[in-house]
Amino acid sequence: MFAPRTIAWPFVALFTAGYVAPYLLPTTVGRLDSGLPLTATQAGAVGSALLLSSAAAGFLLASKVDRIGARRLARIGLALAVAGYGWAALSGGVAAVVTGAMIGGFGSGTATTVAATGIAAQRDPHRTTTLGLLGVSALAGAVYLTVPHLGPGHGQPLAAIALTALAVWPLTNRLPLDTAATPQTRRTPPSPTSGPACSSPPPSPAGPSPRTPSGASAATSASPRPT
Repeated sequence: MFAPRTIAWPFVALFTAGYVAPYLLPTTVGRLDSGLPLTATQAGAVGSALLLSSAAAGFLLASKVDRIGARRLARIGLALAVAGYGWAALSGGVAAVVTGAMIGGFGSGTATTVAATGIAAQRDPHRTTTLGLLGVSALAGAVYLTVPHLGPGHGQPLAAIALTALAVWPLTNRLPLDTAATPQTRRTPPSPTSGPACSSPPPSPAGPSPRTPSGASAATSASPRPT
């Protein structure tokens, strides 16, 4: 029989919340073009800034997840995503939308970094990654089918990303608060075959050497010698 497999659902959900922004980028850029006084090139530049901000988060924080803690860093990323995308969705000015998109992009990158680090530590990371990609695809498909019925404007896809990050927040309670010690810093107990405890015991004090009884010595000396 096959051993049961445990799936790290909090990391799957976190991966979905962080990776949904690049999935929705085409519709986000298209609605920026139609809802704001931006050309297609300028709207594409805003989308590129979002992606660059997300990539910068991964580059800066990938090596700090163990030190900061998965739960703490995931919550920081989700908070930035909710605040940034929410601000961009509710704002009508170009500067505010660009700033919010970059803040949200950094939050998405932070969440994706924590999720990728946690998934890589799983027993079956490929299965967990596949589930995360399926979750992102399903969510993006639902948004693509729903957003056109919500009217024009640039805020709908951005609001969907912010609401996704907000919905994933309660699952961060199941993430580890502090990461265990890494193999380099973990203390290893002394081996039973090494160390001063295993040195050879000191020799026991030697007692007095056995002596031949004096009577036996006298008898031996007094015995007649053969002639």
